Amino acid sequence: MRKFAVAILGVLVAILTVCSVCFAGVTTVTSPPGAFGTGWNLFALPAFPTQPAPGSLLDELGGNEGLGTRSVSRWDAPTQQLLLFSASAPGDFGNILPSDGYWVYLKTGDPTTISFTGIADQDSTDMWISLPRAGWTLIGYPYSYPAPDSEPGEPFFAGDAYPWESVNVTDGTVTKTLYEASQRGMCWIDSNAYWFDSVTQGTLDIGLPEDFPMSDSMVAWHGYWVKSYKDNLALIMEAREP
Repeated sequence: MRKFAVAILGVLVAILTVCSVCFAGVTTVTSPPGAFGTGWNLFALPAFPTQPAPGSLLDELGGNEGLGTRSVSRWDAPTQQLLLFSASAPGDFGNILPSDGYWVYLKTGDPTTISFTGIADQDSTDMWISLPRAGWTLIGYPYSYPAPDSEPGEPFFAGDAYPWESVNVTDGTVTKTLYEASQRGMCWIDSNAYWFDSVTQGTLDIGLPEDFPMSDSMVAWHGYWVKSYKDNLALIMEAREP
């Protein structure tokens, strides 16, 4: 399932890259204040980049400074290991896609507002995010729905964009609600996931109302750690009106 999902995303990205001038949705996407900060950041892109190759995109994200020399990494779910981007072997890292989460470390003086050219047409499309192997998967919130800013010094929330309890889970044969697929039902997936706040430099949870989590909604620009207990699952996120 993961190979199929990745292949579809790859084809879509290739089409968008070649024909981006044909889409009215091509725009400059800029992170809101507080989304990035000095230190570690766990982020996701809220749109398909027109230049998804990591070397080109990382340079674009940082403007004149570039992020290509920073410590950028992703989690490879099939092998359950962290992969660090290397300019000498960019193919090993793969393209940067909205459905994946990424770590980046920003030093004092690095840009904390990033911009890239992207296409946000997926906002009206249902998204499947693969959980290929039992264990951890680092996913990205794939939509670009607008959101209010946080107060200074508070954890960064890009709005109540997508209730976590609205996510469905499928094994390719049957589809369950997150509650039904969690430890309260099929035990396919943990109902708690985790995100990292760039302001406080701390890990926070997201969960169902019964979990009494710090937050209960997925939001733009964030990556999330998801724990599954069964191979070849997928999260299904139905498009919502912004």
